[in-house]
Amino acid sequence: MIRELPERHTYDGWVWIEGYQLNAGDAVARRELYVRRAGVWAQALPAGHRRGTVRIG
Repeated sequence: MIRELPERHTYDGWVWIEGYQLNAGDAVARRELYVRRAGVWAQALPAGHRRGTVRIG
């Protein structure tokens, strides 16, 4: 996930997010998704690490 898109109006509990589609660890396409905030888990790459998990929201 790159970021949440707060300028887009949504229903309560839903958000637009922007991220990359990965293929073997390489970004191959940029995507926008409309998802429920409570159910989203995203993979993040903290500084100095290759893998990690963050909760969105």
